[in-house]
This record gives sequence, structure tokens and C-alpha cells, in this order.
Amino acid sequence: MSQRLDYAAQSPELFRKLGTFSHAVHNSSIEAAIIDLVNIRASQLNGCGFCLDMHVKEATIRGERALRLHHVAAWRESNLFSARERACLAWTDALTHLPAQGVADDVYERVRSQLSEQEIVDLTYAVMAINAWNRANVAFRTQPGSLDRLWPGQGRSGLSVDCPISCWRPAMRSLCSLALLALLPLTSIAATPPPTAPEPIVREVMTRPLPEQPGKEALILTVQYPPGGADPVHRHDAHGFVYVLQGRIVMGVAGGREVTLGPGEAFHEGPDDLHTVGRNASQTEPATFVVFLIKDIGKPAVLPPR
Repeated sequence: MSQRLDYAAQSPELFRKLGTFSHAVHNSSIEAAIIDLVNIRASQLNGCGFCLDMHVKEATIRGERALRLHHVAAWRESNLFSARERACLAWTDALTHLPAQGVADDVYERVRSQLSEQEIVDLTYAVMAINAWNRANVAFRTQPGSLDRLWPGQGRSGLSVDCPISCWRPAMRSLCSLALLALLPLTSIAATPPPTAPEPIVREVMTRPLPEQPGKEALILTVQYPPGGADPVHRHDAHGFVYVLQGRIVMGVAGGREVTLGPGEAFHEGPDDLHTVGRNASQTEPATFVVFLIKDIGKPAVLPPR
């Protein structure tokens, strides 16, 4: 099956709001390990291959045991989950199925015995969030594994799906242009570029700490160069990866050669590189690309030359 349409591109504002909501859920009172279980369980119940694939990989990267992941589908019979986790899974089942008679008292009392009132509410929002994503991705047939190339570390799960370019490029374009996983407002890229060059449009998509790399965080940006647009000379003090979505761009660092990149092509610069060239190769058409940075937590994404 192929993806039916790019739902993020068709309704970017609602997609952005749902992304903001999901981001808030991940910063709630419910621990990440339980949110992983909730995401996996709801995705199983809803038959969402894309979400199930993504969240199993995320849980694996965070150190979840493979046997527990296998047991999520049969959590009631399994002895691998704590009372708190079992209560959360029961709540997930009830709210995802939402039986005609409503949520049973015994299910509520079970979760109430393990969670505070705030935690119950936060857990409910977590179930709401994953059910929303499940419904969108099932309806529009987003392909499992289609965003693996965007998320660094997904390969470390050892569970990569062999997904052809035809399936992952639309999904990657969707997330990179608007997103997973458009959680934060529009931001300026740094110093104002030369007056003859139109200013790039930069959107911060997501920031997430990297527990396996203390003090480091991942930052995803989308950048659009207007026709003739260019960056000022700058540096990132980070590992930066560029992936072109639309148009053609010219990139270069001090001491290296300039390269012209088109859709599907990538560029890397290291923490010690000075970014001397960054511009649209066209004077008539825009160009759009994704920037992924691995940087120090709290440090600005773009810095002036030393």
C-alpha cells in the first residue's frame, strides 16, 4: 500500500497544534517508559503499523527489554509489568475501545489506586494523543519505517524496516516541513543576511534531550530559502546535517569546496566548521531543507564566527 496523501501539508495548522499537544504530553507527570507502553498498546489496538513501528523503536532505544515489548499485546497474562504499568495499560485499553457503557468503575478504581489525580488526567491526555495520531496514520496509510532516516539513532534499535524511497520520502517531507514527533514558534536564523539576499524562513520543529549523550540535545529545524535567499557566515558548534526537500541549495564550509544539493541529497558540517556558504541556487524558485543538529543543551543553534 502507498500513502494516500500528506495530511500534514493539507492542514498544517491543525497538525502543528496536535504536535504541540503531544510535546506537552511527553513533558507531563507520566514517565517516558509508561508513555512508550501506552503508545505501543493503543497502536496495537488501532492497527496502526506506522505508530507501532515508531514507538517500539523508540522504546528499544531507551533501553526497554525486548521481551516486555513482545508481552504488551498480552499484558493481562504477563508477569513482566508492575501494578502501576498494568493500571495504565488497562486505562489505555478502556479509553481506546471506549465501550458503549463507558469506562467501568473497576478500571477507574484500579488506575486511581496507582496514580494521583493529576497523573490520571495526564495519562488520559497521553491516550488521547496517540489515538489521534493512530487515526490519522491509519486513514492516510503512512508507511511503517518511513521516518527512520530522519530520526538519528533509530537504526540502533536494530529494527529498521526496508522501506523504499517511494514510501519514506512523502512522510519525511511531511514531518520535516511541518512537524513528529512543528512544536515551537517561528524563529530567526541569526544575524540578518546581506541586504541583497532575502532572509531565510526558519522553523524550529523539535528539541529533545539525548539521555545516552549527557549534556546533549537534538534539534530539528526546517529552513526555506526564498528565491536568491542566503545565510550570513555563521557556525553551529554542533554536528549539523542538512537534507534537501525542495529546490537546490549551495553549501560550503571554510577550507572545503562548495557543493550544490538537490532533493534527497545531504550535507554535514562538524562542530569546528565555519559555515561560509549557504544560499539558494535559484533566483526564481524557493528551496526548502531540514537541519538536524546535535548540540549542547541550551546553547544557541546558530553562533557568529569566532
